[in-house]
Amino acid sequence: MREARRIALSTSRSRWTARETLLLGKMPDAEVGRRLRCSNTCVRKRRVALHIPPFQPRPEWRVWTAKEIRLLGTMRDEDLARKLHRTPVAVETKRLSAGIACFAPKRRPWTRAERRLLGRLSDAEVARRTGRGQQSVKSYRLYRGIAYPASPMRRWTAAEDRLLRTASDQENARRLGRTPAAVKTRRGCLKIPPFETKLRRWTKSDRALLGKVPDRELARRLGRTLLAVRTRRLKMRILRAPPRVRWTRAEDRLFRKLSNRELARRLDRSLMGVRSRRQRLGLRPRSR
Repeated sequence: MREARRIALSTSRSRWTARETLLLGKMPDAEVGRRLRCSNTCVRKRRVALHIPPFQPRPEWRVWTAKEIRLLGTMRDEDLARKLHRTPVAVETKRLSAGIACFAPKRRPWTRAERRLLGRLSDAEVARRTGRGQQSVKSYRLYRGIAYPASPMRRWTAAEDRLLRTASDQENARRLGRTPAAVKTRRGCLKIPPFETKLRRWTKSDRALLGKVPDRELARRLGRTLLAVRTRRLKMRILRAPPRVRWTRAEDRLFRKLSNRELARRLDRSLMGVRSRRQRLGLRPRSR
């Protein structure tokens, strides 16, 4: 009737009776609004104001039949749940409430012939020959205290032990045909410190150049890393080399006579600096 006359539904409700309030949360808000002839927003606001949780429909409950109960304990709960289209938790809960023990297949005892295979063949091969699971074979082998045959231990010789002091673990592993972890473990058992490459000592002439030549240039001259040069200079409390002096006219005139490498050697400047100066002067590189 209301829809036929196109009468709008009231969006708010001034008063809620106790009987109307009891409907909140016991059915969907849309159904409550239809019964009380108010909007869903009005019903939801009232329910939220009273801290009533929304209605959640209860899942359909399937009663356990006598035939399903007889199947409990005859197979694994996961397999029975898949067969009955139930959850494994539901099957386990029903089995425990009925006092039925879980399914345990009959264990096959190990024969003497099967036990002789342990330690001589790999677990996978023993499992294939005996028709058992590989994990079952592994568990029984460990229970009997039998070592795994697929990874025989190579004993370390005295010559191999001496090599642990001469090279890094990765290099020794490559030489000896072992894994780096095995080499590291053996070195730790012998209490041998990690191998370190021999450090190049700083000579008196090398130390004299610190602070007089830029670190990058000095590293290139001495064949050392920039970090090594910088660390050594800071350790000796030597300040950085002062910035290069400006190019003089006499030095600029030499660009027309000498090549970049010859200029860098004579003027004690870097090759990159000479090239940059030549480009600023607009001069072509001079061939030897």
